[in-house]
Amino acid sequence: MLSRTWITAVRCRGGKVVSVWRAAELLLLVIAVIAIMVFIALSRESFAASLPVLFIAVSSSVGVYFTDKRIKRLTEPKPIIIPPDFRGPLRIFRGKRSAMLLIAGVVIFLAPVPFMYEDGEHALAIGSGIFGLLSFFALLSYLRNMGMPYLILDDRGITTHVYGHIPWGDVDNALLHVRQSRSSKFYFLGLSVYGPQKYFQRMGFLLRLSRMKWLQLPSERDQLQISLNMLSHEPLYIDAAVKHLRAMYSRRIGVTPKTGDLSIDKNLAEIDKLMDSVKPGDDLANHQAVVSKLEKLTQDVKRELDGQAKKAKKQAVILLIVFLGLIVFVILKIWSELSGH
Repeated sequence: MLSRTWITAVRCRGGKVVSVWRAAELLLLVIAVIAIMVFIALSRESFAASLPVLFIAVSSSVGVYFTDKRIKRLTEPKPIIIPPDFRGPLRIFRGKRSAMLLIAGVVIFLAPVPFMYEDGEHALAIGSGIFGLLSFFALLSYLRNMGMPYLILDDRGITTHVYGHIPWGDVDNALLHVRQSRSSKFYFLGLSVYGPQKYFQRMGFLLRLSRMKWLQLPSERDQLQISLNMLSHEPLYIDAAVKHLRAMYSRRIGVTPKTGDLSIDKNLAEIDKLMDSVKPGDDLANHQAVVSKLEKLTQDVKRELDGQAKKAKKQAVILLIVFLGLIVFVILKIWSELSGH
């Protein structure tokens, strides 16, 4: 009999229990895998006899797809509502799990180094030692900043111990990046700022090394990356607070937030003002001046949107190349193993 604690742990929004759906998804997946294996075995003798098994495999695969969609709907997070008059400050601290993981990283990577070196695995020992030292320096940074807020959000800007104070006027755009590894999600806040080099110079030496171009995706090379993992507040709540405070700043300077991109919103606001300034009784010279300004602002907006589209396209091509490279590597590895036997 299931305990009440377990039932509470798997219960989510709307009182729905997703454990049954997850069990059904797993069962359908197992059925689909077994059916595919049976189909391959039977098809060698008689294709007609294997068709019912193929139907079961396809039906189970379709069931896995729709079951997964149902689970995603049931586990959808509640909408986050920030009070309209919220101005901060919102102080966000690192969680204790960060220290535990860093200590574990130091022990796991540094402890086996002497034994690896004695066994002649010098390259492996050097690699493990480097990761251990990185974990150790990260732990020292954590201890040095213990008790200090990791992030401070208010109506003036965002403050971090890596980049210092960043006024909202310097932030052109703020995007929440989600990277998934198996069942884990990692959240990063990407800030596109005017003059990013000013803020990159405030970073420590090791963090500046991680900013090398070949380690960054095209859309992230000029962004300030802020990790939102294992903090005192949820990443989605931090993202909602950032959007709210940026919108408040935009309205304060007379710009209506439309796209989330400050420079584009400024140009759109200027276009609206120019359109409202045109009066039926104005002379031709005034109309021509307004039209020329509108053309320039429109070209600026188009140029920025085209730049963002090019970055996204380049990033998609890079990810596709990496994905295809991994597939080719796996195929060559399997082929070499088979040819070796």
